[in-house]
Amino acid sequence: MSFQAMRSGDMLHVTVPGPRLDAAAVPVFKQWMNDATARHSGDVVLDLGEITFIDSSGLGAIVGIARRLPKGRSLSLDNVAPPVMRLLRLTRVDTVFTIRESVAGGNA
Repeated sequence: MSFQAMRSGDMLHVTVPGPRLDAAAVPVFKQWMNDATARHSGDVVLDLGEITFIDSSGLGAIVGIARRLPKGRSLSLDNVAPPVMRLLRLTRVDTVFTIRESVAGGNA
């Protein structure tokens, strides 16, 4: 997995490589995110635009990363594809995060 990160002010914007965030990809994802968030003191945006499939381990990793952020910092999801958004709604994770669906998803 080759992550891209860009800082914009106090925001860390991370593009998660796709197409899957599943049990095979989660260990690398978690390690990379833990390292990146430890070095950054602001909010974090995960750009999931390249992700078309997330399984329970991927979803758990995202929630776990958000929980490990210190109080006052937030994790939001950006550019969420329709199949991933369906999973977030089904599991009610959409009520926990600020989420922007992709243009293809119909909402912004």
